[in-house]
Amino acid sequence: MCPACQHMVHAWRSSGMSQCCPHFYCDRCSNAIIREADKKASWGAPGSSELVERIAATLPACPCGGHFRAGANPKCPACKTQFAHPGDVVQRLSDPQVILIHSACLFSDQAPPYRVEIDEPKIAS
Repeated sequence: MCPACQHMVHAWRSSGMSQCCPHFYCDRCSNAIIREADKKASWGAPGSSELVERIAATLPACPCGGHFRAGANPKCPACKTQFAHPGDVVQRLSDPQVILIHSACLFSDQAPPYRVEIDEPKIAS
């Protein structure tokens, strides 16, 4: 449920056992990206703001016209309010749980884009 507009937001979240870190969201839409070079740079290395800045400087544009950014979050499709993450950008380097809002895409340099389509629950009448 969006805290700003109370819109019911359908989403999918990867398991805590996934290897979806680090991942970054678009600053305009709710698409996310995960890249092998970012994994290699962050795994086994202590997280730091310098590492975040180094990775962030190489993040590409999103197909929607926005840009993948450190600190961006998934957004409510109705009002565009960002769903806040409890960790700072350094802590997020090791967060394996990517959240994809209905119709958002996960982009990867190792696999085709993965789009999440969630059917709205049917309410019996």
